[in-house]
Amino acid sequence: MFERYQSIRLYLLGHGYSQIATSIGRSEYTVKEYVRTYRKHGLDGLIMKFSTGAPERLTKEQQSQLKQTIIDSLPHEIRFEIIKPFNTRGSQKESSESLRLQGSLEA
Repeated sequence: MFERYQSIRLYLLGHGYSQIATSIGRSEYTVKEYVRTYRKHGLDGLIMKFSTGAPERLTKEQQSQLKQTIIDSLPHEIRFEIIKPFNTRGSQKESSESLRLQGSLEA
């Protein structure tokens, strides 16, 4: 929300779309959309109606269970291990490290 309000403040102070976009780390298109929405609906139009993030993959019950497991357990207690693949060829593409977690929530 701060970013949207800040965009409008800067716009009202006379800053250009490009300058605002650079200062908040967004595209000019996004800044123009904020301004268009503000002109049409006022500050209330800038309030996010929903999260733009990815949809949740766990149910509320699973989230609660996972949270409690994290609070109550150490990684070795739930048999979590970090698997780190090694590359012997040395090419930049193949040598990028990746981590994969493997384990079970059942203790």
